[in-house]
Amino acid sequence: VEVEYKSGSTTKTEEFDFDGAEIYLDSKKASYEDLRKGYEVVLLIKGNEVTKVEAKKGQHAFDGYFVAFNAPTSYNRSVDIEIEEETGDSYYHRSKFYSLDRYYVYINGKKFSISDLTDNRYKEAILQPGMPVRLKFNSRDEVTEIETVFNPDIKDGIIWAYINRELSYNATYLYISPSTYRYTSSGQVKTLKLPRDNYYLRVYIDTREAKIQDLKRDDWAKITMRNGEVDTIEVLRTGTSNTTTISLAVSVTTLKSAKMPLI
Repeated sequence: VEVEYKSGSTTKTEEFDFDGAEIYLDSKKASYEDLRKGYEVVLLIKGNEVTKVEAKKGQHAFDGYFVAFNAPTSYNRSVDIEIEEETGDSYYHRSKFYSLDRYYVYINGKKFSISDLTDNRYKEAILQPGMPVRLKFNSRDEVTEIETVFNPDIKDGIIWAYINRELSYNATYLYISPSTYRYTSSGQVKTLKLPRDNYYLRVYIDTREAKIQDLKRDDWAKITMRNGEVDTIEVLRTGTSNTTTISLAVSVTTLKSAKMPLI
């Protein structure tokens, strides 16, 4: 496992072997496969060996990337949510399926009946493929709450977000939000710094090269950040195939008794 931690003002990276370590998630016995980016962890290290991992879900932790809501079948009478999760190999991703509560589900605090999830009138208020999501379950292991994870503070990596404002060719900031304009409050709008010269900014719409002024409000975008600035903006408007999965560096804390977020 590649481990990232802070020592003073310096960020360091090391590799540790979790094989044989006791792993706990929210004080319950768990396995290595249960760990996700964004979890706060404490490692107990004896010599060079990690003997215990205590993990707690953090603010930006998520369970996977939303793919679709699937209608009942002859094998499964409930509506389920399909998400993709990383397996450690950036070229291979696997789907997981979780049954939803039979009547209602809350999505970002809004209550939807199960029939709403396949109603196109509510599509923009629900979820877009590729959104990082966090799930909550009831005692029957059915999903009752779904939260999207919006993390505009990433300096190097991927941010998934909606374009909140249309831009001119000489814009200096990109305005983004976790939801479409209609469902976003002013306090939820965040800004990302654009390069000083937008000539070097790469923009793609439906995989074709475009200009920043071609972006529209409510475009669902995959934004690549490098050194605190927007490097690439990718938007897919046609069809529903925007389920591209993304690979982010796995990192865990390494200080012997320090609590740090998994990034």
